[in-house]
Amino acid sequence: MFSQDFQIEWLFIIPLVAGFIGWVTNWLAIKMIFYPKNYMGFKLGRFHIGWQGIIHRKAEGFAKAVGKQVTDNVLQTHDIIPEVSPKHATTFIDRFPDLWDEIENGKLLPDLLGEYWEKMSPMQRQMVIMQIRFDSRSFFVELIKEARSQFIKRFDLRELITRRLSNDSHLLAKLYGDIAKPELKRIEVYGLYFGALIGSAEAMVFLFADINWMIFVFGVLIGAVTNWLAIEMIFKPRNPVNVLGMTFQGLFPSRQNEIAEQFGKIGEEHVLPVDALVDEIMATLQDLEFIDQLETTSKRWLTRIIENYRDHLPESISSEEITERAIAIFYQKQLSVQDELIEEFKRALEPEYRVKSLIIDNLTQLPKDQFERVLRIVVEQDESTLIAIGAAIGFMISGMHFFIFS
Repeated sequence: MFSQDFQIEWLFIIPLVAGFIGWVTNWLAIKMIFYPKNYMGFKLGRFHIGWQGIIHRKAEGFAKAVGKQVTDNVLQTHDIIPEVSPKHATTFIDRFPDLWDEIENGKLLPDLLGEYWEKMSPMQRQMVIMQIRFDSRSFFVELIKEARSQFIKRFDLRELITRRLSNDSHLLAKLYGDIAKPELKRIEVYGLYFGALIGSAEAMVFLFADINWMIFVFGVLIGAVTNWLAIEMIFKPRNPVNVLGMTFQGLFPSRQNEIAEQFGKIGEEHVLPVDALVDEIMATLQDLEFIDQLETTSKRWLTRIIENYRDHLPESISSEEITERAIAIFYQKQLSVQDELIEEFKRALEPEYRVKSLIIDNLTQLPKDQFERVLRIVVEQDESTLIAIGAAIGFMISGMHFFIFS
């Protein structure tokens, strides 16, 4: 294959070229996970030749997998919606002083009771106002608690995570790109080391045999094996292993606490910000089943309250009629403060919003095998593709290698 004068020099060059192949194939494999965002290629007859970053091409599938892993192992709906205590509820109620002035001081009663209000004596009116002032806050506290309970039943956290990530593949790429940045850099370096190691074995083969086609075999082997080894070393071994006085552990498992911190930060700021939760709450408020359930609860509580001052009302008006009018007025008032309501929801939730700390706590305590599942989903679906691409690139570089030095 080669002249005798060049043979020895060539044996030293082989590990260098092999290391280069390992580095290039790993570097390219990493880039192909994230880039390009949009499909780039051309059509040749019935065949499409091109590529789109794996995360962007399979954003929907990845998003579903992330949503499942997060809701199975990291977050639950009831964890991110704060419990409603009387203190929390009254603090929120007090954010609408004008509305509460109308309710507690009886300014809505003429609209609520209509012609019946005119028939009531001043004493009766005052007694009704006092009873409303006493009962109204406890009623709305219970209404807010019921709204929270019904929202948790209807809110699909997995669906929200999936929707936000699948609609924005850049967000999915950021989530995993930022978290895995140190590991991805290591993969490139491992490609160089593993490639040079396999190249040394290749040089030994050529020292004793002159088989031309072996250079292609080793090229494919270097491209495939370095990609596979690099991916495995990200996750394995899960627990520290001591070999000849040296400790080895997968890159992700060894950084579990740090990754949990990053995952929590990105999760709260970009995937599940408080704005997204408020949007879901407001959308649920428009859901007909949700409205019907709150109406049922409201009627039950209003009927109970009305019975407390039933003796002060004209006999000709029924409790059902009053509750229907009260609910209609409530809807009108809600629409008039809709924008303010959204802002106040957000302001009330922010101090209690604990998505980041919940993610950090739960990910940190997660067993190593489950922790691996949360992160490995990005590469596992296309792991074989990346290895095959590494093999193909190794084959091509080996071909150039062969023709240059033959």
